[in-house]
Amino acid sequence: MASLDADTPPILFDGKVLVVDDMPINLTITQRQLAKLGVACDVIDDPVQALQMLKTDEYALALVDIGMPVMNGIELTKRLRESEQERGTYTP
Repeated sequence: MASLDADTPPILFDGKVLVVDDMPINLTITQRQLAKLGVACDVIDDPVQALQMLKTDEYALALVDIGMPVMNGIELTKRLRESEQERGTYTP
């Protein structure tokens, strides 16, 4: 875990986060903030590719923008839940 300054509370988190957002600035800010907390993450702006990543890689958490073109965050989550039922997995 990365070292934290005295003003940053330690976090108890194990695993990698997937951040999905169509706005590059949101991806950059979220990635930097998670890095400050010592949390590894992958960022992607394509919800269709993100769905494939969620199906094939293990993520402890997915942070998904609700308002994206092509496939919004609600539809991505719906499709993820359907595939998780088949595989017997769950990603918060």
